[in-house]
Amino acid sequence: MEGFKSIREWVDSTSEGKCDIFQFRKMAGGATIAGQWADYTYASGRPVSNFYATAPLASALIGDDKGIYVGENVFPLKKYIHRLTTMMGAGATVTTCQNVQLLLCDFLLSYPFTDMDAGGEDQDMNVGVASPVTLPNRYGNSIGVKMMLVAQGQTIGGGTFTITYTNSDGTPGRVTPLHYCAAAQPAGSLVQSRVAAAGVNPFITLQAGDKGVQSVQRIKYALANGGIAAIVLVKPLRNHIQMEECRTTTTSTLYSVGSPSETEMITSGMNLTEIVDGAVLGFIGQTMAGSIASSQLVGTIETIWR
Repeated sequence: MEGFKSIREWVDSTSEGKCDIFQFRKMAGGATIAGQWADYTYASGRPVSNFYATAPLASALIGDDKGIYVGENVFPLKKYIHRLTTMMGAGATVTTCQNVQLLLCDFLLSYPFTDMDAGGEDQDMNVGVASPVTLPNRYGNSIGVKMMLVAQGQTIGGGTFTITYTNSDGTPGRVTPLHYCAAAQPAGSLVQSRVAAAGVNPFITLQAGDKGVQSVQRIKYALANGGIAAIVLVKPLRNHIQMEECRTTTTSTLYSVGSPSETEMITSGMNLTEIVDGAVLGFIGQTMAGSIASSQLVGTIETIWR
């Protein structure tokens, strides 16, 4: 097991107090459609909302106050996820939270306030910025770093766009395939699609052969879409599935109680997920059953280090 040579070392870490548990609670916002991805860091709760409200089109680090707190840095030791537990409760009878795919990511860098109505215009990043903020060096050469497009206001849908970026090899001027904007969505939703407007995908597809993204040079909306959006660079860390709703309703006769979803790494035989020092942790989620409006995502992350 990565980071531990034996179960004895695992037990020693817990007995030595090299472990901890942390809570999070996020409240989803506007109505989404089934199959659409949403950025839970944009939602209210704990940690505080991440609205990507920095200078337009200028690269900005994601503040650590916007991520799930998982304790202090442990260098030269390494910290891992021991157990991940989530519960989801629908806010009303019209929302559903079963079969939700959650993806835990490290949020790295954003380029906020791209104008989704500027059809046919090149929107260049960091214009006039003498020293642009660069990608944090948490993952070496940025292999595995993805781009996503997060709505910062209500969208209309129907637009298309491409993004010009520098890949993990340091090659600038790489241009993504054409992406579609999904149907009208609220702030906090991921607006990109592939192949067609209904082909929802959480991440921007890169040029063939590219393994990651270091920076973004420009975005071009070929067709007006309505709204504003931030380009966000993240490192996906772990998938997690919430199978059932965990709630009762007081607004009707409907009664529903479900189980939390828990992944215990050592007993499940899964590879450990490392939490590197400085990581800003947050979830994106995709519901397959319906809207997640006013639903709650609560849970705990238990860590261990060696």
